[in-house]
Amino acid sequence: MELADLHLHTVHSDGTSTPEEVVKRAKLANLKAISITDHDAVSGINAAMAVAEELGIEVIPGVELSVTYQGKDIHILGYFINYKDKKFLDYLELFKIGRIRRVEKIIAQLNRRGLSIRVESVLAKAGFGVVGRPHIAEVLVEEGYVTSYEEAFQKYLGDQGPIFAEKYPLSPEEGIALIQSIGGVSVLAHPGCYNQDGIIPELAKKGLDGIETVPPPNFLGDPQHYTRMAQRYHLLESGGSDYHGERGGGAPIGMRAIPYNFVEKLKQRASGR
Repeated sequence: MELADLHLHTVHSDGTSTPEEVVKRAKLANLKAISITDHDAVSGINAAMAVAEELGIEVIPGVELSVTYQGKDIHILGYFINYKDKKFLDYLELFKIGRIRRVEKIIAQLNRRGLSIRVESVLAKAGFGVVGRPHIAEVLVEEGYVTSYEEAFQKYLGDQGPIFAEKYPLSPEEGIALIQSIGGVSVLAHPGCYNQDGIIPELAKKGLDGIETVPPPNFLGDPQHYTRMAQRYHLLESGGSDYHGERGGGAPIGMRAIPYNFVEKLKQRASGR
């Protein structure tokens, strides 16, 4: 069976592998297609495509947008997007600035708790990519305030932790519309992480195209649960490893691969836009 992995991160957001490294690992995993879905960034797509052409792998232009639903972060994946659209790139620049402001607010809260880390140190970790909480976690480990990336999130930075600051405000409807406005297909990422399945029919009414139905490695529920939900609400299926590299999170490239016919259905939907 031909397989694909449509949820991969690189150093252009919070992954630790370059786009070129991701493509080469996908080749070793015998994948037919992948999608680079960096958080609020598309700057790694060209490099991935250049290597993929040499290795004979299909790279689907993608992105993972952060939106706010009932005060919580949720993620909407976009596939087959026109990642060179100027209006879209302008939005991403706003999101990037919003992420920097968020990091500044989080660090101010940490400083008030006696954890003396600097904004400059965190931005240096992000390099040319968009900055996020994983980069703060790395600095907390280096400075000796926690012993691991996981502890940083459990103790301070996690969604249920004491340190919180909102990202650039974007509603799910706006995220879906933005993806579709550039020819893309919108897919709810890792729905099992939100503990509120009611979001699926609600977003389906707002134009959501699909959901990830391949569960992450730590999913303890019925593995067919989201497949049935996709069928119930007439949504397309997708999935992937949510690979982040050495930083952790997700699974190795290809471990949560999907049948290539999922890709064909997503592509068909995109071609109608």
